[in-house]
Amino acid sequence: MVSAKQQLDPRAAAVLKFWLGDQAVDGDNVSAAALAQWPAEREKLWWRGGPDLDAEIKAKFGRDLEAVAAGELDGWEDPTGTNPLNTLAGVILMDQFSRNVYRGTPGAFALDPKALSWAQRLAALEEARAWPHSFRIWIFMPFEHSESLEMQERCIALFEEEVARAEGGDGPPEAAGAARSVLGYAHAHLAVIKAWGRFPHRNAILGRESTPEEIAGMADGSIRKF
Repeated sequence: MVSAKQQLDPRAAAVLKFWLGDQAVDGDNVSAAALAQWPAEREKLWWRGGPDLDAEIKAKFGRDLEAVAAGELDGWEDPTGTNPLNTLAGVILMDQFSRNVYRGTPGAFALDPKALSWAQRLAALEEARAWPHSFRIWIFMPFEHSESLEMQERCIALFEEEVARAEGGDGPPEAAGAARSVLGYAHAHLAVIKAWGRFPHRNAILGRESTPEEIAGMADGSIRKF
């Protein structure tokens, strides 16, 4: 019998199956299929999105986002005290789904500190090193979304390790190209934080005043918008 600690919460399983593929988990564990195959069919979901996806995520997971924001899912936080896949699902909720559900509002970024805290626990968890690359990249995204230079540099180190492992034959062949791609985006995020100390494209949403230089950079495209 699986202990209560090891059980994957049904709502966490729903998050993981939606985001990582219907066969992402098998019972309370990562599935053999997820370890062997790259979920190429999910890449459009991850990187292209759009209003229809925003609406779908809000309908399916809006209540879960409210729950994690209210602390109702804090039992998922410590990956040594729960099934760590619950922790991963919480990170995806807070770091990814919040951007869909609350797009264009401060709510899109409100859960970033909490997501980063949970992600730091997962990044240090030895068990998570055995997960597929398609799972692990979402552990590192809260580092990439942080406006802390320290966290940005940590993000680069994490993704560089991921690239090295994938290029060394760990995981399906597609994992190496995907890891290189996300590392490239991580470098782009780092460049903005190094130059500006924040993501200027968030300023208007968060009620922050942009400097003339930021305004000019956003207008001419020299400051990337993510």
